Amino acid sequence: MAGTVQTGLIALYALTAIAAGWVLRAADLTGLGEAVVAGILVFLILLVGHEVIRARRAERQTLHRILLLKRAHDRLRQELMTSRDETRRLFELIEDRGGEEVLDALEEAARRQSEARDRAGEVARTAQSPGASEDVEAEVRVLHQLVEQLYSDDVPPVLRSRETPPPPPLPDAERDGTRKEPNMGRADRGRAQGGPERERTRPPLRVVADEGPNALSEERVLEIVRDGLRTDRVDLYLQPIVSLPQRKRRFFECFSRIRAEDGTVVTPAQYLAPARRAGLSTAVDNMLLFRCVQLLRRVRRRDATTAFFCNVSPHTLADREFFRDFISYMENHRELASSLVLEMAQSDFDAQRQRLGPDLKRIAGMGYRFSLDAVDRLDLDLGELEALNIHFLKIDAALILDTLEAGGEAASQLRMLKQQLDAHDIDLIVERIETERMLIELLEFNIDFGQGYLFGEPKLSPEHGQEEDVEGRGGAQ
Repeated sequence: MAGTVQTGLIALYALTAIAAGWVLRAADLTGLGEAVVAGILVFLILLVGHEVIRARRAERQTLHRILLLKRAHDRLRQELMTSRDETRRLFELIEDRGGEEVLDALEEAARRQSEARDRAGEVARTAQSPGASEDVEAEVRVLHQLVEQLYSDDVPPVLRSRETPPPPPLPDAERDGTRKEPNMGRADRGRAQGGPERERTRPPLRVVADEGPNALSEERVLEIVRDGLRTDRVDLYLQPIVSLPQRKRRFFECFSRIRAEDGTVVTPAQYLAPARRAGLSTAVDNMLLFRCVQLLRRVRRRDATTAFFCNVSPHTLADREFFRDFISYMENHRELASSLVLEMAQSDFDAQRQRLGPDLKRIAGMGYRFSLDAVDRLDLDLGELEALNIHFLKIDAALILDTLEAGGEAASQLRMLKQQLDAHDIDLIVERIETERMLIELLEFNIDFGQGYLFGEPKLSPEHGQEEDVEGRGGAQ
């Protein structure tokens, strides 16, 4: 392709030179020989100018790659210095204690060194890949802004001195804390990388109660959140959304958990209120959404046909600067459009509809789909929703059953809504289906998809070692 363009430009320069000579000859300003010489000079000038521009462009690309490689080198050097300090501390432990504790610490240090080399190598490979400039620049711009928000009050000096924040991947905030928590003890053991040796390097997860004597303090929760975001201890949990009545897994909704170094797990129900009081709600929600999309880029490698629902919080929607950068990031990763569904609550959509309209249309133009969650108002403008590429509506199972049981105009409106959704190619997802009895009653309503603990609880994603895959297999029968 580049060779064809090069040949075309040279041909264009030649035609320009011939035209210049012909004009001079036609105007009787020169003789035939002088016109030919003038044409040749014009051709040479254009050719030299073209080569100078091409050389400058190649020089800029080379300098940019050198900069990216330097960043990878600096990051690796920092990681190796940290590992050196840990090794020194381990030798001191050997003198004092010895035994199993020292062995575990050695394995942990070796794992961190290996991860540091892998991350630096990945950055170096990315720097040399096609399109690396736009990708890295968009990602670094968003990460800079998020890290500045998160650490504006108490940034450690070592973080202030870095050119870029650490590059680990990152997810979205779960929209509320009303869902039951998954079985944390069973979900995470580091199983993907092997047997007992791998498990020893990662502490077992512990979910701490929201209240009572064992509850975490607000300062400790914020410390875990900040440290977890910085050191890549954000875990992605996936809950299946199944087609009905087949109960075949079609989509997954993403939830996030932040893990402390000792295995303590902090859920959105625990960190949302402290983050809001500390003025960090927007920064935390933005960072989690960004990490969610980055993690999905990895999970998607296992199965590129499955779509994942990521929640967009009202704080993110209100942060215009971040949301614009996030849209640019998604524009650079259009390959995710078929695998990512952005979800927002109906109340948030209604409150910011006018302001968000242009942004939503831009995202829809890239091929991304939307989902409206927590729908409780049924007088919908389905034509507008279809124009904005809103393909899914989520309604609580209890709301549907209560409305149908009450009968009257509300029940008729609900049944009519289902017919109108089918006409506009919008799928209905009924969430929080917990029992077989609820499902039997709902199937009479001819729903498209279902979600709830009846079909599966949120489980750790394959990226973090979960045994279950994300392929469209049958759910609970």
